Order: sequence, then C-alpha cells, then structure tokens
Amino acid sequence: MAAEQEEELVEAAVINAASALGFSTLKDEQKFCICEFLKGRDVFAILPTGFGKTICFTVLPSAIDIYEKRKDEEKAIIIVVSPLTALIIDQVADLLRRGVSAGYIDADSTKEVKENVAKGFYSILFMSPEQLVDRWRKLFVSSTYKSRLVGVIIDEAHCVVKWGLTFRESFSRIKEVRSVMATSIGIMALTATATRSLRLKVEELLGMRSPSVVIRSPDKRNLRLSSLELKGLNSFGVPKVFEYLLEELREKLTRMPRVMIFCKNKSDCPKLYAFFKAQMGKYFSHPPGANPDVAHCRLVDMFFKGTSADVKESIIDNFTKKSCLRIAICTDAFGMGVNCRDVKLIIHYGVPSDPETYVQQIGRGGREGTNSYAVVLHSKKLLENCNNHMITYVQNVTCRRNHLFRDFENTTPSINAGCSCCDICMKNCTCHHCIDKLSQDYSFIPVLFNH
Repeated sequence: MAAEQEEELVEAAVINAASALGFSTLKDEQKFCICEFLKGRDVFAILPTGFGKTICFTVLPSAIDIYEKRKDEEKAIIIVVSPLTALIIDQVADLLRRGVSAGYIDADSTKEVKENVAKGFYSILFMSPEQLVDRWRKLFVSSTYKSRLVGVIIDEAHCVVKWGLTFRESFSRIKEVRSVMATSIGIMALTATATRSLRLKVEELLGMRSPSVVIRSPDKRNLRLSSLELKGLNSFGVPKVFEYLLEELREKLTRMPRVMIFCKNKSDCPKLYAFFKAQMGKYFSHPPGANPDVAHCRLVDMFFKGTSADVKESIIDNFTKKSCLRIAICTDAFGMGVNCRDVKLIIHYGVPSDPETYVQQIGRGGREGTNSYAVVLHSKKLLENCNNHMITYVQNVTCRRNHLFRDFENTTPSINAGCSCCDICMKNCTCHHCIDKLSQDYSFIPVLFNH
C-alpha cells in the first residue's frame, strides 16, 4: 500500500508542477521520465525529434519541490549539460518566458551571473560539459548545491559518444563529476537517436546506475527518404541539382516551404550561399531589394563555424517562427534541439558519417505531422569517412527505411508502404497518382526522385 501511495503522490506532484508551468497534459513518456527521476532512479530517454524532451527537465525542479515540500530557501536545482551555446540561449529564453528561474554559465559570463550561480539563484542552470568538468566542479562541494542539487541532465546525450571520444573530451569525462556528487543526485540522459549499442556506451561513460529506459522509435512515417548520385557541378562549383531548388525559390519566394541543407564539407556552405545570393539578385532578401546584410531580411542564410554569434541567434529565431527565411545552409551544429517549424525538405550534401547523426538531422523535417522529404546527395568522394551502414543506405536497392532504422530499438519494419516510404518503394508503388500527389506536396521532390 505504501508503494501505491508513493506512486500517487509522485504523479500528483508531477501533474501539478506541469500544470503550473502551462503544460495542460503530459505524454506518457514524459510523465514516466519525471516520475522515475522523482523516485530516485537514473533515467535514459530516447524520444524523437520534436517530441518534447525538454519538458522532462523543465518540470523536474517544481515537481521535486512539491513532492518533497521544500521551502523557498531549499528549492531544488538541476544542472543541464548541453553541447551548443546557441541551443542553451534558446532554451533559457523559453524557460524564462514560462516564469522558470533559468540561467547559463560560460566563459564570458559576468561577475553578477557567476555570483548568482554560486548562490543557487537558478533552479535550472545550463552549462557546457567543459564548464561542468573543469571550471565549475567546485559547485558540488558547496553547501548550497550539496543541499539543493537534485540532478544532472545530459541533453543531446548521443554527443557523449559522438563528440566525447573525438574532439570534445569533456563529454566523456562527466563520469568523473558523478564520483564527487552525492549518491542521491540522479542523472537523466536525453536524446532523439541512439541505437542499443550507443545507448549502452553512453550509460557506461556517464556512470549511470541501472537506469529506467523509455524509447520511442525515431522513425517518422511522414518523412519520405531518397538518395541521389551527383553527376556534375555548375560554374559556381555546386551540384547542378540545386538549380531546381533555385527555380522553386525564384517562383515562390517566401511561399516556398522551408529547406535545410546540411553540408558535410564546411567549405560548401559559403559556396552554396554565394550561388543563391548571386542568382537571386534583389529577390535574395524580403521585401525584394531590402538590405541583404540584415539577417532577418534574407531568404537564404548559412549556419557554420564562420557564422557570427548574432547571425546564428537570428537564424535559430527565424526557424522557430514564421519568417521570410526559406533555406538554411548549415553544418551539424545547426538544428540540434531547436524546434524548427515548417521544414518540408532536408537535403544532405554529402553522406553523414553514421545513421544516428542522419536520423537526428532528418527528424527536423515535418514536425507538424505534414509530409516531408529527406534526400542524400552523394558521390564517390562524398562517401569518404562514412560507416558501412550509411554507404549501403545510399546505394541500396531495397527499402531505405528498413535499412536505415534496422539497429534502432522499438522500430517496426515498413511493409508495402509504396510512395509514402522511399524512392525505392515508390518505384514499385501501384498507386497510379503517386507522382501527381508528390508534385502537389512539393514539386522539387519528384525532380530529385526521377533525375
């Protein structure tokens, strides 16, 4: 009976906390994550892009305060470890709008912010893994955090392996910090994409203790998959296939559905940007003839290492609301954790290194449930540094969806999906109007499929 009563009290605390923050209902998976954490368990959640993973930690401090009946000076604190500053800024702004005391610490933080952090002013504190492991480890031994810190959330947890074992070592060292934390402090790992082997590796690197696991397949059935081998470049040094996209943009301008172009080679970002800018002329900005140096006026923009911080923030802001921005040319850094709206087409110019990365990125399309499309443009050179899974994916002669998602947990095979599945299945589709249907949705896609 005691266990049943505890379950009821935990669930009531979660529901009340969510309601106070403006969330009228929680999905079962969100509620599961928060409730399990309140019971003192580590949690690993693999939930699709756009599912609402951030709600899992947004509600946590308030739910714990309610459940444990904490006084104001004892309010719960959680630390969220996130990989990208632009993502952190966006998430903090959203939390502040909801009335949550949230903040972040980085190398450029002011003295006032640092003092607020030390005092425990923020109930949700964001930081990079570098800040957590090297610069702010002392937090865990301070009296404020010893009594009030209840959890560490690892957002975009796949980065623990993908980045932590290569160019951002601090991701793989988070386990060191857990060794100095109180045993009562839990860890919650959140990601949209992880195969079983990747999940187990993340659990090991984070030192998670028999975590409660919740998994939803990342396979979005409203996303149609295709692959296209490139045949040549135009005078701008970009694939000729982008000329079809240029025609769409010229014709529809701000009415064209949004497109994300992921470039495997960073040098291709400015090349593509220069191509669209030169060919669009005065229509490159909105209204036509507006100053193209003003970020919010551009129909096309690029997000990569060479992009200034203010332009990055502008692109993220524009892609999360209605704006004139139609095409974002980017590298892996863009889109992670950002609630991209109305993205109809995801183009990969070059093959992603692994299926987790690819599934993560194409998940930014069709968040509203509308049909969307994912196209990989490849050539022999662009297949370099890819694992065999992705090489086989683009060269496959059977269903691409079944091949792509074969190693992801809780994923069921696609059977006779026809034109709603991939370009391979479309060739075998008996639907007599499938090409017309695709044309009505987005006329660029049939050209790609049949190029």
